[in-house]
Amino acid sequence: MTAGAGEALELKAKWDKHLSAFNEEAPASVAGAWQTARIWVRAEAERVIVTSTLLTLGIALLCVFMGVMVFTRSFRLAIIVMSTVTMIIVGLLFFMVVVMAWKIGAVEVLSLIMFIGFAVDYCLHIAHKFQSCSIHDVFEELDDVSTSPPSGLGRAASFAGAAFGRPAQRRVTMIVADTTAPKLPSRPTAMPAVCKEPKSETEMRKANKGEERFERAKFALEKIGPSVLGSGLTTLGSAAFLLPCSLHVFYRIGAVVCGITVYAEFFALLFLPALLMIIGPAGHDFQSCLHFRFDDWIADPLASSISAEARIAPKGVYVLNAPVRGMAQVAPGELASRTKIMAQG
Repeated sequence: MTAGAGEALELKAKWDKHLSAFNEEAPASVAGAWQTARIWVRAEAERVIVTSTLLTLGIALLCVFMGVMVFTRSFRLAIIVMSTVTMIIVGLLFFMVVVMAWKIGAVEVLSLIMFIGFAVDYCLHIAHKFQSCSIHDVFEELDDVSTSPPSGLGRAASFAGAAFGRPAQRRVTMIVADTTAPKLPSRPTAMPAVCKEPKSETEMRKANKGEERFERAKFALEKIGPSVLGSGLTTLGSAAFLLPCSLHVFYRIGAVVCGITVYAEFFALLFLPALLMIIGPAGHDFQSCLHFRFDDWIADPLASSISAEARIAPKGVYVLNAPVRGMAQVAPGELASRTKIMAQG
């Protein structure tokens, strides 16, 4: 009677085979025997519950994947968020079966399926902010001991280099802001001189993907982290009133809401940002598709001769230093002047 569903169904199959052989050889007076037991009913119910639950969870996680794809337009982010939500659901199952010592029933199964929205909500906000922010400026500087680096590690490295007579180290700085920011942040004024042999922004981002992931995750936590934390606290506050209820169903629902909220907050504010800093996308996965504008090149009769790489190439900044007067027109001792023209496109 304490056997699991799999073992019980194997025993049921052996009993069915035994009775089938018995009825074939039995005389007419005793033929047609059949067998039944409560364990068969319980085993069949458990099998149906497990199968339907796994199928429903698979459909729900697929919907989570498609939803994250729509909002972030990133295949990698969709995989990361879906995996995080799966871990949250496993944690909720551990909470119900091990921590609370509940037997799997209708309330527990419905909780695993219905509260997936609680698990994906917070993670989706962090992932969307991670992807929607933009790197507006990337520059490499000489990290000197006279400056104050933004992190304690950079400062320690600078002092160590100066103490042992090593030259100042190079440090990459990225300015992150929302794409809808009306006024973009500018480079800090009290920073060391820019290194020689400057690189383009694309080359800098390709060579420093780890720094870009870190800055994006930090920006997401700074912007949406307090809102996610506040939303979790309000959910816990509202579900706490269900815990002292006399009806056992309301008590379990309140405990499940509190449990999945704690798990979702932990994974959204700690685990997911750390995972994004390691394997998160360092840029937009569909950036080439966004730069592709069909109306622009179809209206140009010469567009057919332009290669696909040229049409979808990212826009850059071009600088032209035009002299105001010819060098022969500059009087002796007078400084030559020039006009700096910047164009983006």
